[in-house]
Amino acid sequence: MRVEVFGGVEVPADECGEEWHQTVTFPPFVNGYAPAYECLFGGVDAVGFDPVAPERGLPDDASDGVTDRYADTEAPFGESYVTLAELRSAGWGSEADGGPYYWKVDEGGKYRRFQRTDELSEDELARLDAGERVTWMDWDGRYDLVRAPFTRKMALQRGGWWWVVTDLLERLVTHDVYDPEEVRAVGWCAE
Repeated sequence: MRVEVFGGVEVPADECGEEWHQTVTFPPFVNGYAPAYECLFGGVDAVGFDPVAPERGLPDDASDGVTDRYADTEAPFGESYVTLAELRSAGWGSEADGGPYYWKVDEGGKYRRFQRTDELSEDELARLDAGERVTWMDWDGRYDLVRAPFTRKMALQRGGWWWVVTDLLERLVTHDVYDPEEVRAVGWCAE
């Protein structure tokens, strides 16, 4: 499932922390991969993640950059925000409900979701469900197929450059410029 993802990273604009400033927008860094958004904010029904910061709405004190872009978004939904402190305490190994999940594993060890299970034999599915690897030939190469959980970390890795967003949040707290509770990601979706 794909959705359009909007929002950005905000920091307090002054030392009092009363006003917020948008430092960067999500696009072009993140894509519309719904499980990535769902694992952070909820608001989309993709694979059944328990969100870190479920549908809180926009912050009352959101920056002008965020509120202006939000006002320009047609039919927004799934509004929420999360602080770096909350992201740090999230269980990145937390699994989505709704499995089982099957993956193509390339030579570099990268997992890509395999959804064509209807093309597998009953024997191949049984072997995967028993924890074995199955060799799969595809139009773009030969892969090992495995059954494995779908974690928050995996969803964010597939959702574009979310690492840029989380890395920026981390960098903003270096040298005690901001506290982890003072930097936040604010997001929403549109179809």
